[in-house]
Amino acid sequence: MLRISEGLPSISDPISSHIKGKYTNTLLPALHFIGVVSLMDEALGSVIDATRGWPKKRKRDLYNKIKIVKGEFPSINESELHKIRERRNELSHEPLKAIKSPVLWDELESAISCIGNTLMLLGAINSLPQIEFFWKRDVEMFPDQLGPSGERLKYHYYVGARVNGDETVIWEESVLCFPPSA
Repeated sequence: MLRISEGLPSISDPISSHIKGKYTNTLLPALHFIGVVSLMDEALGSVIDATRGWPKKRKRDLYNKIKIVKGEFPSINESELHKIRERRNELSHEPLKAIKSPVLWDELESAISCIGNTLMLLGAINSLPQIEFFWKRDVEMFPDQLGPSGERLKYHYYVGARVNGDETVIWEESVLCFPPSA
């Protein structure tokens, strides 16, 4: 979903929307950031449970998960993981920060890279999938007669992602353009 959200503003649209671009570039990276950090939180908890068990008298939160994992795997980037955790807390507990200090796509990519590398070091995943956004638009014109719904022009959009080269269509939508009424 991240790759699709990031690519949405690049889709040419017969009726462009400044709101679409502003919304996707301001709010969606923050929502994805929160989601990615939640996945990290779950994965770190699973690694701790599988390797050493949860220590007694330690609060089971992301701060302590990072600290505990750092003790077992000294090569992880603890300071960067704590910066990511703090940014997630800021976005979750102070939602206006997502608008006043938006997460940029590059910041999100950097967090994903750090989290992915950490999970690979921990053996939680073997590799990061290669995901790329794609979209295409087919145009069907009805120059001599109206189309089945009375349209003069029909755009059919396909929006999705390729995961390790395999195309997955996530969304399809048709936009009909009608002739002016008399």
